[in-house]
Amino acid sequence: MRAPGGSTASRVLVLLEKIEQQNRATIDAVYAESRRITDMFEARFVKIELRLDALEIAVRKNSEDIRKNSEDIRKNSEDIVKLQQEVKRLAKILGADEKENAIQALDRRVRVLEERLGVVPPAA
Repeated sequence: MRAPGGSTASRVLVLLEKIEQQNRATIDAVYAESRRITDMFEARFVKIELRLDALEIAVRKNSEDIRKNSEDIRKNSEDIVKLQQEVKRLAKILGADEKENAIQALDRRVRVLEERLGVVPPAA
């Protein structure tokens, strides 16, 4: 018995043609999805590369700033040491002046007492 529409060979050919069309549609869908995924990843990679470039620039700038700050800190430390030495020097001078002032005040008091007592100090 023969099926309507032709021979077995022609039905097989029609079936194979349908399978081939389905395969083409499947392959086209796979390629389309592959292109979509590739485009999506490329866009994301571009964004990531831009961010990475910005971060590299920021890191370089921070490194330069850190080097400069380190130099400034070293110079400030040297200046602080010099200023501490100057303060010590001035403190000695002031301390000596205070001692001299105290000695002069005591000397005046002694002279007043000597005058009251009528004692003449030896000639200097």
